[in-house]
This record gives sequence, structure tokens and C-alpha cells, in this order.
Amino acid sequence: LQMMPTLIVFAAMLPVLTVTRAPGNPIGWLDAIAIAVTAGFLLLETVADEQKRRFEGEGFITTGVWAWMRHPNYLGEVGFWWGLWLFALAAGWGNWWTVAGPVAMTALFVFISVPLMDRRMRRRPGYEEHMAASWALVPRRPRR
Repeated sequence: LQMMPTLIVFAAMLPVLTVTRAPGNPIGWLDAIAIAVTAGFLLLETVADEQKRRFEGEGFITTGVWAWMRHPNYLGEVGFWWGLWLFALAAGWGNWWTVAGPVAMTALFVFISVPLMDRRMRRRPGYEEHMAASWALVPRRPRR
């Protein structure tokens, strides 16, 4: 059980391994998409973490990117790994199999991290209602 997170991170790094071993190809359109996806999700994770760090209220944060979903920092993390996979595809379509990496990382968050965090947060007043009104990892227009 202790090895599971290590194995998941190893799987998530498979796209990076293929990119570092690929011949030097010119940067193409898929590289540009990979840069945008990776940078965009990294920005989301950074903004979410900073908003949470600055939060001074009682209970839990529901403003900023946190108004759109319960775990924007987790979405940023998951999306980052999908962005790295796009770099592997850009290095060669034969690297499609490295999708095992972002799939494993997504599964880690969907089936382990989010449920554990939600279970812990349920102890806070109002969190059950917040769960009913928001999605965990998919942005949704905030309800007023």
C-alpha cells in the first residue's frame, strides 16, 4: 500500500520519459497545445493554492476558483499530468500508450484523494450542502 503512490507517480512520468528519449523534432502544433494545457492547469493549481492560503474565513473556501468546484487545486494537478501526456504525443504518436500515466493520476484523485478530502471536510458545518451544490473536479457555474 505504501508503494502505490510511488507507482502512480512513476506511471505519470512515463510521458516525460518518452519525450526525453525522443529525437529532437521541431516544435509543432501539438507542442503548442501541450504548452497551453500544461501551463493553464499549472496556473489553475497555483491560483487555487494561493486563494486557499489567503482564506481567512470560517469553515471552507467557496470564493474565487473555489466557487466553481470543490477541488480546483486537484483539477489543476490532474490537468497538468494530461498536459505532459500531450508532449509525449507531440514527440510521436507511438507514445499514445503513455496515457496510462495521466489515467493513473486521474484515478488517484477521483477515487482516493477527493473522497478522502470530502470525508474529512464533511465534519465542517455546511459542507454537505456545499457538496450537493458543487462538483468535485468539474467546473460548474456557481449557484447564487
